[in-house]
Order: sequence, then structure tokens, then C-alpha cells
Amino acid sequence: MLFIALGLIGTTSCSKDSNLKPIDAVGSYQGDLSIHLSTGKFTSYDNSIVTVTQVGEGQLKFTTNPASGSVSETFDVYEQNGTMSNDDDDPKGVFVYIKDENSLSVSTLGSKATKQILFTGKKIN
Repeated sequence: MLFIALGLIGTTSCSKDSNLKPIDAVGSYQGDLSIHLSTGKFTSYDNSIVTVTQVGEGQLKFTTNPASGSVSETFDVYEQNGTMSNDDDDPKGVFVYIKDENSLSVSTLGSKATKQILFTGKKIN
């Protein structure tokens, strides 16, 4: 039983040993941003700048710039296979940072009272 327990600890703690940390995803990104309002209106911005900041242990905050509606969302993230992402069933949406590509994809789910944001871009600093 002790060997099984040690084996489980070893396999579940592998992601803790990774060199990728939430701080690696922090920075500014440039890319395509689209905003879908609850009214059905759609706005798209090419070369939009968004920021990612660390707001807590394993928490990253995604923020659009004020010119495109200033939307922010905080995601609980973890490292897996060279990416920093949140849980698949997160009701806030999807956050995926791929270290090898320095790329970010975010989709906020929004609600009837808010707007849905879609962003895909590359890290610029």
C-alpha cells in the first residue's frame, strides 16, 4: 500500500516540478479581439492589446484595453504539458497560454447581462 501511495504522489505532483509558472504568462499580448454583446452586436479589433497579470497563487487576470470595452476576468490556472490553462468546465470561460509559441487564447463565456470576449494573440512583452 505504501508503494501505491508513493506512486500516486509521484504522478500527481509532476506538474509542480515543471519550469512553467503562472508568472510566465504575465505580460502584454497583441492579437485579434472580438466582442459579442448580449444585444447580438459584434465588434472586432485587429492588433488589439490585452494584459495578463498575476493576482494570486495560481490566478491570472485577463484584461482588455479601455478602447475595446475594458473587460477583465480572473482564471484559476495550472500547468500541463507546456501550457498554462484553467479547468475545462470553468463557468468563466477558457484561458490557454502556450509557452513554446508565446501565444494566448481566451474566451469569456459572459451572460445575458454582459459581453462575451474572444481573443487570440502573441506575447509582446
